[in-house]
Amino acid sequence: MKNLKAHHVALIVFITFIVCLAAYQAIIMLWTAEGCILKYAKNTTIMGVDYLKIIVTVILAAVGWVIAHYFTDRRQASAKRRDIVTEHLVKAYRVLAYDIQQLESPLERLEKLQVVICDIQLFGSVEQIELVKDLISGLVNSGDFSLDPLINSLRGDLRKQLNLSVVSGNVKWVRPEASTKQ
Repeated sequence: MKNLKAHHVALIVFITFIVCLAAYQAIIMLWTAEGCILKYAKNTTIMGVDYLKIIVTVILAAVGWVIAHYFTDRRQASAKRRDIVTEHLVKAYRVLAYDIQQLESPLERLEKLQVVICDIQLFGSVEQIELVKDLISGLVNSGDFSLDPLINSLRGDLRKQLNLSVVSGNVKWVRPEASTKQ
């Protein structure tokens, strides 16, 4: 019972109550002279309301609640998953578009690129994973690589997920040169 949430426990108690009520009604039916179920359901009332109507209404409400809860949980899990993916891809985009270009040391660039490659291979689309593979091949074979196709793909997917309009072309930015002091 430790892993059950409060609403699960409440549902179990509620269903147990309904089952006990039905069992109680069955026992009363057997002990009465009018043993016919249909006759019993038609003639027996609690304050003018038929038992059968109450039981059907309660069961329908419980089933409706369970179905609504199931779909709400699925929707929340999907939204959470989408938020996590978007967060990681935005971080990867920022590192590719800004951080890697600002670093002086090639070793620091490779370390940052390694983290981005891991994130994209985990959270990226099939196209982005293929672009990462091409980037790695270019890096290993010739040491030369272009980040623009990957940056553009990330930007396009992120804008689509955020319901923003599509932008084409490479990303443009201003990078001031550091002045050398003598």
